[in-house]
Amino acid sequence: MEELRIYAAGVIFSVLAAGAVFLLLPAKRVSKPARIAAAVAVLLVLVTPLLKLSSDYRDIIASADTDLPEHYSDLAETQRKQRTELARERFSESVRDILERNGIIPADVNIYVTEEDGDLKLYDIAVKLRSDATAAERSKTMRVVTEVFGIEPSIDIER
Repeated sequence: MEELRIYAAGVIFSVLAAGAVFLLLPAKRVSKPARIAAAVAVLLVLVTPLLKLSSDYRDIIASADTDLPEHYSDLAETQRKQRTELARERFSESVRDILERNGIIPADVNIYVTEEDGDLKLYDIAVKLRSDATAAERSKTMRVVTEVFGIEPSIDIER
């Protein structure tokens, strides 16, 4: 509210000053350029708050622009983690399904996925077989997973 009062006082003062200049001008030929100068001065006083608002908005936009890249990188990191976790879960389900179709019931399947250059890469598969699993099931698990995924799994037996 204080800023509005200062602005109104500035407008009134500039109009009074322009009027005083008009009264004090002696000749008509000086009058026209002086009127233009006074009108420009009053116009500048009227427009000054708009220019200030404009610069405030520029500052706000500039600060928002600097905050956005950090925000976007946080979002990108969250998206990357979610995508990696989803891929890990789906690969784990796939390994389970393939093993179950081959008559092997795993106790646990862990998939290790990494992201390289925007692509997800499977770099390790860990299969834990039940404690009653036979050597033949262990061998079959190794063969099936290697054939399907191209990665030799690490196989452990549940204790």
